[in-house]
Amino acid sequence: MEIDGRRLRAERESDEGFDEVEAEMPAVITCAERVAQPVKVKPGASDEAQTKPILIVRASDIGEAQEFGLAGSPTWVQEVRVVNTPKTECKFIDTADAERAATEVMSALESIGALNPRVHDRRAIASARRASKRDRDVWIVCETDLEGRVTRGTLELLSRGDELASRLGGALVAVGFDAGITHHAGLLASFGADRVIAIESPALFSYTPETAAEAVAKVVAMHAPWGILIGATERGRDWGPRLAARLGLGLTGDAIDIELDAENRMVALKPAFGGNIVAPIYSKTFPQMATVRPGVLELGAPSETRQAEIQTVRVEVSAPKSRLVKAHSTLDQQLSRSKAPKLSSGSALVSADPRAWR
Repeated sequence: MEIDGRRLRAERESDEGFDEVEAEMPAVITCAERVAQPVKVKPGASDEAQTKPILIVRASDIGEAQEFGLAGSPTWVQEVRVVNTPKTECKFIDTADAERAATEVMSALESIGALNPRVHDRRAIASARRASKRDRDVWIVCETDLEGRVTRGTLELLSRGDELASRLGGALVAVGFDAGITHHAGLLASFGADRVIAIESPALFSYTPETAAEAVAKVVAMHAPWGILIGATERGRDWGPRLAARLGLGLTGDAIDIELDAENRMVALKPAFGGNIVAPIYSKTFPQMATVRPGVLELGAPSETRQAEIQTVRVEVSAPKSRLVKAHSTLDQQLSRSKAPKLSSGSALVSADPRAWR
């Protein structure tokens, strides 16, 4: 909604619920499809629209032809891999007898192993601290929840980053937005971090995407890492592309895995068509960037004896054009404040239609 002709206030989804954000006008807003119902087209409006002039803007009108399309893209797709997904079967259970239906549901879940915990050997995190090397370090941007705890998605990224850094011959660097991240240095080190960088600025006390992107961009310019991995969370999707734009880098969004090719280039695996195909995406720019979905990478087996070097970097950033007014938490965050486990902490979630138990 418009406040005074100069500012507007809107609600934005967050990983904990939603945020109230205030921004200066003019502003660009992207909206979820459900934000408003489609308007009803008046009779004759469609025919009238056909007579309206259409402004055609060609690439040559706004820049050089090589800046657009495949030639201008900072990323490229090497191939398309077809994924053999298992056939989905559907079984209907009569809920007239709730007790019998519950027993049948549990039996069906047990028969497919859904209730059995996955038992597998986790990859061991490297025990020795690796030395930092320009153009070889892997950076993981850390996230914490509203309670100040490091998210599982961050630990997943560190686990994969540990493997990448060992193969590249560089260090694994955990990057956080304030000094509070240093309180988790032991945990981050146990999952592979060789160095923890805390970026400090008064403008970072309250999250805004433009200040987050500007702050990280300045630190990246000082160190030139090999690659930067960010969680594909609501917040990571918010500021990560802004960082790529500031640095003029390509970015693969919402990747499900990160690989290395024979030349030690980052290969970000991007799903499409409901996960039926996976496209390996390369970057033409350096450092390479990707946002990665939480919950898709395996956690490593932490090494409790590891220690990480701690570095605090103070930066000056521009005054933000938006500000966080208030953060609203939802059920998952409310559960985290109680003794109940967070929904994101489990390996499986089983739900049932409550109408079956009436």
